[in-house]
Amino acid sequence: MSSPPHEPVTAVSFDLGGTLISASPSVGTIYAEVCRRHGVEVSPETCDRAFEAAWARRSAGSPAGRDRFSAAPEGEEGWWRGVILDVLAACGIPAERAPAVAAFRDAFADPSAWRVFDDVHATLASLKQAGYRLAILSNWDSRMPALLSKLGLLPYFDVVLCSALEGIEKPNPELFRTLVSRLGSPPAGTLHVGDLVVEDYRAARASGLRALWLDRGRSGQAGADVDPSHVVTSIGGVARALAGWRAACPPDSPAERP
Repeated sequence: MSSPPHEPVTAVSFDLGGTLISASPSVGTIYAEVCRRHGVEVSPETCDRAFEAAWARRSAGSPAGRDRFSAAPEGEEGWWRGVILDVLAACGIPAERAPAVAAFRDAFADPSAWRVFDDVHATLASLKQAGYRLAILSNWDSRMPALLSKLGLLPYFDVVLCSALEGIEKPNPELFRTLVSRLGSPPAGTLHVGDLVVEDYRAARASGLRALWLDRGRSGQAGADVDPSHVVTSIGGVARALAGWRAACPPDSPAERP
């Protein structure tokens, strides 16, 4: 995807999980609470570790570039059933004692299961007021638009791209091509922000977009191919980066492209 090398940024897209929101207090705690309500005791800490392992293992088995949820043999419900049973098995709970998949899905569909990071609403409102077109671009199941609405985030966004509804997921470049097409912005004039180096930062840049890596934990573990000037530690840092680029580069001057 080619664009003028110093295109001004007119649109900003964001990843969702780990970028704008996180499970609260944690995925494992929510799993443990669902189990407790159904007479099964498990450790939240063990569930957290088991979930990370189950997610990684099942994601690795999905077809490259295809959305993992819609590509699963039994669809979205089947994907989550496999993850849930893997997590509980790691906690010593056999399938016959596991609560129904719907109980877990209902729990995560509730907005109380999620925390919107503190600076998100103010930053999105500021960017919207400044005239940027905003988008969500996330590998998420089909319930993402409904969750965004429940969390009060949906009105900020001009475009919402959910992998399960598109049938493809990051880092597939086709998803980024769809993003800029629906935003009506050139790739070099579109900034993507996310907390994953491969799926967000590298994939966006490989598709011709600008990119910032969100390192909320200040881990500094991005790798040699992430420019330190392209790292922010909060969503508020995105607005500051955009303001800095505008101030440093008048309309008739070239800008460094992140």
